[in-house]
Amino acid sequence: MAVLYRLHKNEIRGSKNFGKYHAMTVKAGTVSQDEIERMIEHRCSATKGDVKLVLTELISVLKERMQEGYVVELEDFGRFSLAVKSVCVDDPEEFDVRKHMKGLKCNFTPAGHRVGMGDRRVHRWFFDGCTIEEAPKYKKPE
Repeated sequence: MAVLYRLHKNEIRGSKNFGKYHAMTVKAGTVSQDEIERMIEHRCSATKGDVKLVLTELISVLKERMQEGYVVELEDFGRFSLAVKSVCVDDPEEFDVRKHMKGLKCNFTPAGHRVGMGDRRVHRWFFDGCTIEEAPKYKKPE
């Protein structure tokens, strides 16, 4: 399987990278939960209804545990956690939750393992068998 990319020019004035090009992933589309349920149903003895039930409950438990402050680790998949986004202040006494707290985000870290002893690199199995290729040039319809 290949991840496709196209080069994209930075058009943000004032950016230190203005006018430079960088690679952007080309998305193939979106796969719905319904499609995932059907795909799993065809790969094992579970019915689509069984898969839907398990996925629905998994999502519910993930939400509950993350909101309780836990990091949820799904073996061979990855880790999920909630984190806050806030503005920096010079003095902790100045911090006002209404003014400086900007919201929440969900962090996901794919499962992986260290490459070698003392090595900081992590091998992520999501990338196994994946290559990177330039997407075909976009042609405007005539």
